[in-house]
Amino acid sequence: MKKFFVFALTFLALNAQYVFCQSNSHIFNHLRIGLSVDTAMLNTATKNITADSIWVLDSSYYYLFVDSSGQGLTRKNYYLGKNSKGNPVKSLEIRREYNTEKWVNYHYDSIVYFDNDSSVKEHYGHFWKGDLDKWILTEAQKFNLMGLTTEKIIYSWDDDLHGYTQGLKIEWFYSLTGKLEELMISDLDTANFTWTKHSRVLYYSDDYGYDTLILNQQWRTDVQDWVSIQKDVNEYNPSTKHYICIHYSRPDYFSEWIPGRKEDKHINSANSVDTLVISFWQPDNGSWRKNSRGLYKYNSQNLLMESTGQNYSGLDFSWKNGSHMYHIYNTDNKITEEGHAEWADNDWKYTSKEIWYYENELLQYYIYKSTDNDAGEMSDVERDQYSYDIHRNLTRFDRELNFDGEWVNQGRTEYFWSFFGFEGVYENRIEMPLIYPNPTSGLIYVENPTNTVLSSKVYDLSGRLVKQEILRKGTNTIDLSGEKSGTYLLRFSNGRTGKIVIH
Repeated sequence: MKKFFVFALTFLALNAQYVFCQSNSHIFNHLRIGLSVDTAMLNTATKNITADSIWVLDSSYYYLFVDSSGQGLTRKNYYLGKNSKGNPVKSLEIRREYNTEKWVNYHYDSIVYFDNDSSVKEHYGHFWKGDLDKWILTEAQKFNLMGLTTEKIIYSWDDDLHGYTQGLKIEWFYSLTGKLEELMISDLDTANFTWTKHSRVLYYSDDYGYDTLILNQQWRTDVQDWVSIQKDVNEYNPSTKHYICIHYSRPDYFSEWIPGRKEDKHINSANSVDTLVISFWQPDNGSWRKNSRGLYKYNSQNLLMESTGQNYSGLDFSWKNGSHMYHIYNTDNKITEEGHAEWADNDWKYTSKEIWYYENELLQYYIYKSTDNDAGEMSDVERDQYSYDIHRNLTRFDRELNFDGEWVNQGRTEYFWSFFGFEGVYENRIEMPLIYPNPTSGLIYVENPTNTVLSSKVYDLSGRLVKQEILRKGTNTIDLSGEKSGTYLLRFSNGRTGKIVIH
């Protein structure tokens, strides 16, 4: 069955994973969520947008300029209206279809503000269903005056049944000071359009604002009550800046609590972690076994300068270096360099580096470097370039990949501004075939989304040609099982280049 799932959410709380309930036979074609949605304008004004139009939503708003040629563009975004403070109240995204080359509606957002017109009160997300010729509400969100999310509702739409088959509601509850006290998740009962309780997390804190107890509970229909299944018990000593968190779980609400993981942190004077030790409970001897630790160093501005990851060896009862990362900042406290290293042969071997270049406090370009060859040399892999107007507004963003010393453009995004502020964004992106699995043990599949035959060439980072293949529309295979582990570049005849990792 072909399904259109608009949003997938993985909720992690105390290492517990929330999974969407399975869809049942009930579907519904209308929503009762207590949130007002005005889609009348959408269904009449936006469904006939064409690529060569200059469209005015309302005389009080600015014109929406749409590129007349559409060459290479795959996505266009616009703000359709603004409130008295210049904040957007509606935005539209249209996309170009692969097969017809036509521009069609894709996603629409509407925003409701509090009376001050500055703080967001409600936000609604819609997807366009062309076969039904209407917008489908897929997400609704509420906020309080502090800007904190208080409610989020997510729906899944079934294309075959033309209805909603799943729903999820997340609610956040705060203290008067904005401290999170409870998070609750509910499922949508599609039989009677009501919400049923599923799980919640309760947060209890001390006078210093630190969580002393976090309870993960599930709603049990058999006892009609909340039952605790996981908990974090935290202890904090403000004088020594020492923080211990122990994670417990139990198979059922009537069972005893079983310890699992312990986090031992030391907090510096600026309330940042400078040492973190993770241990696991050993039920056979009733003791904690050290597993790993992180060591962190900061500058005078409390910005992270270095972090080192170590693993504990039970053979000689000592810590062994594993990974290292450093950061460099400029005088404006903006990051300019970040490096990653692995411990090998009693020394740090750097595997990658990221560099940010600024001019007049504006980011000009970003470069990603990687070490993945026999000589261990660092080479440029990816580059992003930024352009601005005289008002320091971002106007263009280009992404490029380095292919044997030549920078190959992977796409361009243009941002448009007017007297009224930001108006929209165009994305000019060459279609990229889908590559999977990646990383791979050798065999990869390449999905060619275009109607034309593409040629492909695989190179290692030294520029050596490894493989050549012809890719027809649909699924193609490339066998690299004879190549050694490392990173390879896959270049297509349409100009796109992808990275493949063989492990």
